[in-house]
Amino acid sequence: MLIDDLSVIIISTLVSGSIYTLMVIGLTMIFETIQYFNFAHGTYFTYGAYFVWYLINIIEINYWIAVLLLFPAAFILGYASQKYIIQSLVNREASHLVLILATFCIGSIIESIILLIFGGRLKRIPYPFEGYIKFGGATMSYHKLLISITVGLSAVLACVGGWLMGCLLFMTPAFGGDILWKGFIVCTLGGRKAGMRGSVFASYLVAFIETTLMRYIPMYNVPPILFAIVIISLLIRPEGIFVKGSR
Repeated sequence: MLIDDLSVIIISTLVSGSIYTLMVIGLTMIFETIQYFNFAHGTYFTYGAYFVWYLINIIEINYWIAVLLLFPAAFILGYASQKYIIQSLVNREASHLVLILATFCIGSIIESIILLIFGGRLKRIPYPFEGYIKFGGATMSYHKLLISITVGLSAVLACVGGWLMGCLLFMTPAFGGDILWKGFIVCTLGGRKAGMRGSVFASYLVAFIETTLMRYIPMYNVPPILFAIVIISLLIRPEGIFVKGSR
């Protein structure tokens, strides 16, 4: 039983950690470039999932053509948000608080549009690959393996992550928010000065803690524990646990 539990925890950590990495690398890239957190990033995740679902199920085009179209569509969304909204505010010398609020508003607008168009019913994207591989007492689908090695850039990362997660979980217009707050937990634990390295390590650490806890306690008890860990981390090592030389 212990070996089976360990196998499931390891595989779930790899899958969840990879998804969190998709989110956090984008957040880190944005923060390092323009020095503020993008609260719209969670809705990029949702946008990616619904974009692929719509092309496959409504337009009925080939699965992989839909995925390929996701990349330019994701880039256009991220680029347009930055150029025509955020950059306009920067040119007017808006404060960081105003910029953060603007990204929050962008995210809320995107989420509302998705809800208006698609409604609140649960949806799911079919797996791109069939079949499984065995690891100890657990199994991993080829799709989950794909998630573990997926790499991309900024908003494209989040949208690709949305497509992949949409294959695993039922979708709602707000399901990107859950990944977003975990992304901020990862950024906090990783530390800004640790860069991408800290973000990746923190992603898998959070995934391991979350997966292990969910194996033994009810799911709704996990978020408070994660937030408690963040508070303790901020009190002990506010610069991040993966920053070299932190106290």
